[in-house]
Amino acid sequence: MNAQTENRRSIEDNAIVLRVQKLGDADKIIILLTKNHGILHSVAKGARKTTSKFGGRLEPFMLLNVSLAPGKNLSTLTQVQTLRAYTAPIMASYPAYIVGLALAELTEYIGNFNTVEESTRLFNLLAGALSALSRQVQRPFDILNAYFLRALALAGWTLLLDTCVSCGTNDYLFWFSAEDGLLCENCGRNESHGVSRPVSRRTIEYMKIVFTGQWSALDKFIDSVPAQQALTIISSFATWQLEKPLKSLSLLEREY
Repeated sequence: MNAQTENRRSIEDNAIVLRVQKLGDADKIIILLTKNHGILHSVAKGARKTTSKFGGRLEPFMLLNVSLAPGKNLSTLTQVQTLRAYTAPIMASYPAYIVGLALAELTEYIGNFNTVEESTRLFNLLAGALSALSRQVQRPFDILNAYFLRALALAGWTLLLDTCVSCGTNDYLFWFSAEDGLLCENCGRNESHGVSRPVSRRTIEYMKIVFTGQWSALDKFIDSVPAQQALTIISSFATWQLEKPLKSLSLLEREY
């Protein structure tokens, strides 16, 4: 089989809908995170018609099995099967909904990895986060903080939580810089690291817990202050690494 024939073969994969936009009078562009092919942009022809075969399955947060015909610029969706319908329960809660938007936006920015293994890990990570959001098993901002820390680490931007990124000490990590990460007392007060802000021990402990998924240990954090401070730290760290702000984070700042 030659390369041209191979490129025309249909793609079948599990996928999560990240974003949807209108195309023309009747079509939709669907941005997908697939399990084995990373981010794919596809067109769903006739999806906005009331008689569409796709029905309401092409909405953000849906977990699907899809078949696509590769094209020059966009793949074409040919078949869709629902695996998990996360859209309705997530959209029923405004905090869960805006967290879902943030998860999807970050994923779209970082989702093109070089290996199938990395794509699969991100896919599984997002599927787990959406499942948790839909079932309300954790507070939405806890799920957000955990996902951002893990997804950024998968993309190569690990926020070190037990080491000063400047001098390597493990003591007195009381400062944070979006450019660098956590800093010790001496390095944090050094102007060469740019704008840095103080960070509490409880916030660092909280971030370690959500990063490692020790959910039962969150019982000690009845108040939301560590989670809110962590959200500010993680959001600014993500913005610095991506070199662009995430639009959904402005909604989160107003909510929390």
